[in-house]
Amino acid sequence: MVLALNRMPPRRMALLLGALVLLLACGVPSLMVWQALPANQLAAARSRWSAHAPARYRIVSEAGARCVLDVEVRAEQVVAVHRRDHCSPPARTVSELFRLIDNIRVISYPCVSFSCACRSVMGTRSEFDGALGFPRTITVWSRREPNLWNLAYWRYRLEHGGESPPCTRASEAVMVRVVSLTPIP
Repeated sequence: MVLALNRMPPRRMALLLGALVLLLACGVPSLMVWQALPANQLAAARSRWSAHAPARYRIVSEAGARCVLDVEVRAEQVVAVHRRDHCSPPARTVSELFRLIDNIRVISYPCVSFSCACRSVMGTRSEFDGALGFPRTITVWSRREPNLWNLAYWRYRLEHGGESPPCTRASEAVMVRVVSLTPIP
C-alpha cells in the first residue's frame, strides 16, 4: 500500500487527505454526541426509578417467545415466583435490568470482510417507562459498516471507482421485554 500511495497522482492524494481531514473534523464530534444520547436517557430513567420506585412490585417479563418470568419483588429482592418457564431469564428485578444494560457496551470488531474494509458494531438499545423509568425493552443490535479508519476501505474505494464496499447488514433482537410492572401496596 505504501508503494501505491507513492505512485498516486498528487491531486488524488490531496483529495484523499482532504476527505480524511473532513471526516475527522465532522465525524468524530457527531459520533460523540450520538453515543451521549443513550447515556443521558439511561441516567434520566435511572433517576426516575430511584425517585418513584415502589418498595414492592410484581414484574412480568419475556426473554424470547418461550421464556416468561412473573415474580414479586420487595426491596429489589425476589420474594415470590408466580411463573417461570424452563429458561434462564437474563434479569429478574428492575435493578438487574439496569445492570444488564450497564454490562452490555458497544463492541466493535474492526475486521469482518473485504480485507478489513468493513467492521461490525454491536450494542444495545433500551426503551424506558415514561413515569417510573424502568426499562421496558432491551434490544441487542448488530450492524456492519464501512471501516473508515482502515486503509483497506480507502484501497477498496480507489480500486472500485470510488464506490464504498457493500458492508451494510443489520439485525436486532429483543433480549428482554417487560410485559407489566404493578406496584403492590
